[in-house]
Amino acid sequence: MALYNTISSDEDDYPVVGGMCLVVDAVERMVKLMNSDYNNPKYCLLQKLSDKQLKTFGIVLAESELEDDDYIHCDLCGVYYRASCRLHPLFIVSDREVREENKPRAEQTLPAFFEIKTSKIPKAGLGVFAKMDIPIGLVFGPYQGILLSDPKKADQNGYSWEIRISGKPSQYIDGSDPRYSNWMRYINSSRFENEQNLIAFQYNGSVYYRVFRPISEGIELLDFSPTESGSQTSMNMSGVVQISNRAVEILGGNLDSKNFVHSNDLVNCVWYGNKYGESLGVLSVTQRHKIPPEKNPYIFG
Repeated sequence: MALYNTISSDEDDYPVVGGMCLVVDAVERMVKLMNSDYNNPKYCLLQKLSDKQLKTFGIVLAESELEDDDYIHCDLCGVYYRASCRLHPLFIVSDREVREENKPRAEQTLPAFFEIKTSKIPKAGLGVFAKMDIPIGLVFGPYQGILLSDPKKADQNGYSWEIRISGKPSQYIDGSDPRYSNWMRYINSSRFENEQNLIAFQYNGSVYYRVFRPISEGIELLDFSPTESGSQTSMNMSGVVQISNRAVEILGGNLDSKNFVHSNDLVNCVWYGNKYGESLGVLSVTQRHKIPPEKNPYIFG
C-alpha cells in the first residue's frame, strides 16, 4: 500500500518507458499497480513510479519485526508490509492548500471532488459527500488538529483521536477547532457497519482514512466506531503530528520542500482530471507546488 505520491527531483529516479505506475481500474473501481505500457481504456493513470519507489512494494514483515506503527497491514492479503502491498496499493490524496487567512482552515483543505453539507445521519451535523465516484485504495490524511495530553479534554467533543506510542503516555489529536484542523473533522461515524466506506488506520505516527468500499457520487464518507454510533469522528484510534525520519527514508522523500518537484502535467492527466486542486506530496508535508489558475481552474473551487 504505497503511501507516497512524490516525483523525485533526481532525474535518475524517474521511471523509464515500460516501468510501473498506479492506475484506477474504472470497472473494478479500485487502485492497481500496472505496467506503464498498458493499453486499456478502463485504466486511468494516477502516477508513474520510479525504480526507487517500486522497490518499496512487497517487503513482507514477520510479526516479530513490527516496530510501533512503522508498517502497514493489508487486510485483504492478511500480511504486514514495510510500506507497500503490490496487489492492493494505496494512493494518498493531499489536502488543498490554505490560501485565505480570514476563512476557516478546515473547509479550505477539502479536496475538490468532495463537498461539505448536512449529514444524512440524524443529529450528526455536517458531513463530507463525494461529488464523483471514489475508488477503493484512495487514502486521505493525516487527520490534523491540536495535540493534547489530557484525556478528559480530548473526550469532550468527539473530534479527537488517541495517539498510541509504545512505552509512552497516550496523547490526543483534537480536531474540534476548524482554525487548526482539516476537512477530515467533518467525516462522521456510520450507524451500522454496512454504511461504512472508510477505515481509519495509524501509520508512522499519523491517522489516515482509506477507502475500502467504492463510494458513488452523492454518498457520504463514513468511518465506523463501535463505541459512538452516528457521532462526529470518535476517539477510538491513534495519530501523531510528526512524521518519523524512518518513514521519510522509506518513502523516498525529504522534508525540505526544495527537494520536491511536482508536475502540472501529472496533476492534469490523472483520473480526476484537474479536480485534485493541488499537486501531491509526501504524507503531510505542507509546502506544495502552486498550480496557476489557468492550468487548474479547480484550485479556487
